[in-house]
Parts: sequence; C-alpha cells; structure tokens
Amino acid sequence: ILKVEDEKIRDKMITAAEERVTSIRRELGSQVGFKRVIEVIKYGFEKTLDIQFEVQHLTSEEKEQAKQLSIEKYSSNSWTYRR
Repeated sequence: ILKVEDEKIRDKMITAAEERVTSIRRELGSQVGFKRVIEVIKYGFEKTLDIQFEVQHLTSEEKEQAKQLSIEKYSSNSWTYRR
C-alpha cells in the first residue's frame, strides 16, 4: 500500500490549479484598476453585441430585492461554499 502525506497531495493540487488559473495582472504584466476592467468588459459587450449600454439608477423595488437576496441567499454558507 502506498501512503502519501496529505501535505504532498495539497501542494500538488495547488500547483496544478495555479497552472490552469490566471489573472488580469498576470496576463498583462501590470496592475489594472477595477474601473478600467469594467470599462473594457462593457466595451467588449457593446462591440460584440452591437448595443449601447445606458446608465440608470436602481428603483426602490430593485434595491429591496437586492437586499433580500443578500440576506436570504448570498449570506448563507450553502451559497458561499456550493460546488
């Protein structure tokens, strides 16, 4: 029977995951601000879908729905740790 320590397995899993995952900073070689990321994603959608986004404010009903989702769904461990 071959027994391998949990530590060795964890290290290999982390290394394997790092090889498959990247970040914007890693790909561009520099730090990019959150606002810039939003601008570029927005531009990509507009160009690809041939649409123009409009800035609008949330209604009171939308704000209340978001608050309820935050409390009832997104703050639960089952949501946070689901796979």
